[in-house]
Amino acid sequence: MWCVGCSGGLDSSVLWRLAVELADKMGGIRLAAAHLHHGLRGRAADLDMDLVQQACRDAGRPFIGFTADVAARAAAWRAGLEEAGRRVRRAVWTCLAAAEAAAGRPPPLIWLGHHADDQAETVLFRLRRGAARRGCAGLRPVQPFGPWPERWGDPRKCFSEVETIDPDGWLADVAWKNEDSRGMAFPAGQPLFRVLRPLLGHGKETLASFARAGGVLWREDATNDDTRFARNAIRHQRLPELEKKFPNLRSRLLAVAAAAAAREERECARAHAWLRGAWLAPARGNDGAIRFLPLAGRAAEEADLPRLPDSPAFRRLALREALERATGSLTRHRDVLERLDQLALAGRNGQRLSLPGGWLAERNAWGIVFYGPEMGR
Repeated sequence: MWCVGCSGGLDSSVLWRLAVELADKMGGIRLAAAHLHHGLRGRAADLDMDLVQQACRDAGRPFIGFTADVAARAAAWRAGLEEAGRRVRRAVWTCLAAAEAAAGRPPPLIWLGHHADDQAETVLFRLRRGAARRGCAGLRPVQPFGPWPERWGDPRKCFSEVETIDPDGWLADVAWKNEDSRGMAFPAGQPLFRVLRPLLGHGKETLASFARAGGVLWREDATNDDTRFARNAIRHQRLPELEKKFPNLRSRLLAVAAAAAAREERECARAHAWLRGAWLAPARGNDGAIRFLPLAGRAAEEADLPRLPDSPAFRRLALREALERATGSLTRHRDVLERLDQLALAGRNGQRLSLPGGWLAERNAWGIVFYGPEMGR
């Protein structure tokens, strides 16, 4: 299944046109557009949804419209509006992925309309926050996503309404009709869905030229000009100001992202290869424990176990990959990896470490074992 995230703006409208043309040319592709009504912009948001619906009718393709109260979700999660919006959008893809899994089909491919200007802004935004190499890699052309974090609650409850236009009748097995879409059993290490960003090599002006030449209709979101939001301030104020002094800044930021992404990909492949041979248990145990991770240093020698890498940088990369495979969530906190590193290097048997999302890492004679929040240990 190909599912294009369509807001009704320029980027996603161009992407929808391209996806439709490619699917028509290839034939046999299950293609749909998904739209999220955030419940924040009143009549303007209604018109956005109308535009996407009409684009689907014109293409003879399914439409899936999700309506949410993002402000209410932000309050419930104690998060900002931007973060709540990201989570609700992820809930959309999670529900669609659950539908595909329930029907015995492969994970969906989610198409998103991020472009080169978004990439430059993302890198600058992350540098401003002190990002390391992984953050500097920016948005990835292809990005796998793991299971929905259970601490966010049931993803179906993010939506007050789901509306579909289904000319082919293949949206009947949608996830929100299942009893529960949390905690779904997926093979260890496998993504729940993948995101594809095919427009990252093109700037917004290029997309606008294509849209005008091809008669693509789109709407402008006035909130994108609200500089109270950090990313909008970077887009409309900080980056233009910097470009006055450094005319090639945007292209340099894109080069930084490409170099960082290439290095990160190589290092992650190395860490994945090491982990494949290092896990002492292949899957969730009867007690709910997630895998054993070998120890390091003297502890590994005494237990006669496979060793964690001696290189501190590579060891922490391996720990990060192990933690993310176990929990299904990205690790953005360096201090968490530092504490996990110390637990592996010099921890006592029975010593525990609290991890984000209610997870626990426990040191025992065989290595590090991860426990999910449902274990209540």
